[in-house]
Formats: sequence, structure tokens, C-alpha cells
Amino acid sequence: MAYYREYFDLSSQDAIRRMARTVWPFLKESFVEAEPKADLYVPLWTYCTLVITMSTFGSIVSAIDDARESSSSTLNLSFDYSKVEYCAGVLGFFFFINPAFFCIFFKCKGSPIGLAQLLCMVGYSFVPFIPVSFLFVTPYAIFRVAILMTAACLGMHFLYRNMGDLADKYLVGYTYFVRAYMIVIQIILIVVIYFVIFS
Repeated sequence: MAYYREYFDLSSQDAIRRMARTVWPFLKESFVEAEPKADLYVPLWTYCTLVITMSTFGSIVSAIDDARESSSSTLNLSFDYSKVEYCAGVLGFFFFINPAFFCIFFKCKGSPIGLAQLLCMVGYSFVPFIPVSFLFVTPYAIFRVAILMTAACLGMHFLYRNMGDLADKYLVGYTYFVRAYMIVIQIILIVVIYFVIFS
């Protein structure tokens, strides 16, 4: 337990400061430079929060859309428990499998970057999606797309900058691959969130 304690030893002020860094892209220092100590508290908290909020509000969005399509004045709201499984599985891939792939890639290239650092960065890139899951209940598709794109752009910028900095430092010659992979993964995430979780 002592080994894992260092990854969860974080004050509330530190957590808020770190989360604010992910939604404000205009800071001079990158996250890696400003916050060299990796934590898993906020990334795991973010994962659990997103699974709960996206599955809950995904059910609400489905009920709203069904009522609009049938021109019904009543909202038949029933919780779709399968959305919890979808959210946990889909987000689990992006939260855990994706960083594990990068950890293997970094280790094969001789980099000292560990799984905890990568989980930390990927987990923080999902912080902008928390308010999106609440705001997605609006009945206007254009607004849904706009807020989803905004969150994705913030998360993409965070990963692009920080993973790019790590690649510049430890994976000379692979910087463009790392950054391109992050962009593609975020685009896939947007599509999955919009068409699978909130459909």
C-alpha cells in the first residue's frame, strides 16, 4: 500500500489546480514541467465520474430524443443500465489500454516514462468532458456537437502538448507519430461518445 500511497497523496487545492491546467490551454509551462509528480487520484476520480454521468445523462438524452421523434408531450424516462457497461468499457479503453500501449512503446524505445505518468496525463485530458456530460441534455444537436468539440479540443491540446513534450525529450524522431496518434484517438473518442454513449 505504501507504494500506491504516493500516487494518491494529493490535497484538494492541488487537485483543483491540476484540473484547471487542463481546461486553460494558454499557460506557458506544460503540465509535465509544472507538475512533475504523477498522481492517480484525479484520473481515477474522473473515470468514475464520467462513467456515472455519461451513462445517466446518456439515458436522459435518449429519452429526450425519443420524445422529440415521436412528437410526444411526455418524457418516458427509464435508466438504460447497458449504458453503464458501454461507458465503463469505452472509457476504460481510452483511460487504461491506450496509456498501457504508450507505456510499452516508450519502454521499447528506452524511455524512463512509466505507466503512472501516462495514466496521469491521459486521465487529466478527460477532465473537460465532465461538464459536457451534464450539458449534453440540451435538445439541440448543434449545441451538443459544439460542447463535445470544445471538450475534445481542450483534451487534445493537453495531450498534444504534454505527450509531444515527452516525445521530444525521450523519443526523438517519433514526436509526429505520438502527436498524430493522440489526435486520432481523440477523434475516435468524440465519435464514440456522440454515437454510442449519447445516442
